[in-house]
Amino acid sequence: MLENTRSYDLKMNCEKEERNGINDEILEFPCKELLPPGLYRMLIASWEDMGIQATPDGPRRKIAFAFDTVQLADSNGRPFRLNKWLNFSNHADANLTKLRVAVHGKGLTAEQLKALNIKLELIGKEIGCQILHREREGRPFASIDSFVPLETI
Repeated sequence: MLENTRSYDLKMNCEKEERNGINDEILEFPCKELLPPGLYRMLIASWEDMGIQATPDGPRRKIAFAFDTVQLADSNGRPFRLNKWLNFSNHADANLTKLRVAVHGKGLTAEQLKALNIKLELIGKEIGCQILHREREGRPFASIDSFVPLETI
């Protein structure tokens, strides 16, 4: 068994298979360990500006956030990490606004809605995240469904 040392620790099962007299390595990707559905304390670990992305509603600027579980670890002792892409929007119904409200534990003032310093306001903060399981192309994955203030956990 080979083990990749990158942060996502992808494990691959390598086998030799002979086809047409040529030895090929067959790499098999295992099922990723899934965070069980539920409500969790999570740390907003990092972010990245993904720029303008095509969406069903037209081009939108996207911000990718990485969330780590605080009290639950995977079988290797590391926090589970989930990623969530959000539209860069200050609209009241936007998920980025909902994330900010969950961090602050209360609604945002008009002044707070005008600007955002992601690093100071969000990174390193803990919030509650509702996790659900979804499926894409026949493969299950854990997904952040909603954000809640820590007081509700």
